[in-house]
Amino acid sequence: MPSQIYEILSLMMRYWFAALGVLIVLRAFWWLWKDHRSREKKRRSLPDAGSIGEFVVESDCAALPQDTLLPVPADGTLGSVRSCDIVVPARGVSPRHLDVMFRNGYGLYIIPWRGCSCIVDGETVASRKDGMAHPLQHNSILEVGQARLRLRVFAGLDVEDVRAYAERREDGDDEQENPQYPD
Repeated sequence: MPSQIYEILSLMMRYWFAALGVLIVLRAFWWLWKDHRSREKKRRSLPDAGSIGEFVVESDCAALPQDTLLPVPADGTLGSVRSCDIVVPARGVSPRHLDVMFRNGYGLYIIPWRGCSCIVDGETVASRKDGMAHPLQHNSILEVGQARLRLRVFAGLDVEDVRAYAERREDGDDEQENPQYPD
């Protein structure tokens, strides 16, 4: 009789441990799904997470009403297609018009794509073969196609960095010193 009980218990435990293993795996997937859902919910509630500033539309065009806010990511692309990080659906804006990049200690820079140009504070910036980046400052006005955008920067520079940056700009040494991407 005891050998039959042992055999019955061993058969029951085989199924018990198999069911317990399946339960553990299902519980792990449930936790992953719950974490993913909470992360997505948090990301949706903070739409400007990762933004270093915003462009304020100053010209009233059909696709972009005046005072529309366009978040500016630390690194991204400005263009007229929805796959761009900053979408400006105005006439004269190429599908991928320019790259935007923010470097700590240096500020915000733009590099127009080949064949594209824009106007920054009245100065024409065209694509350059050497990949030279053009700096943007707080309240700079960027004209791309028919759109006129004013930059407001949230992630700023330290005061000492801004003074040094302004002195480099006044001397005109900024573009000759560092023709490549800033570090």
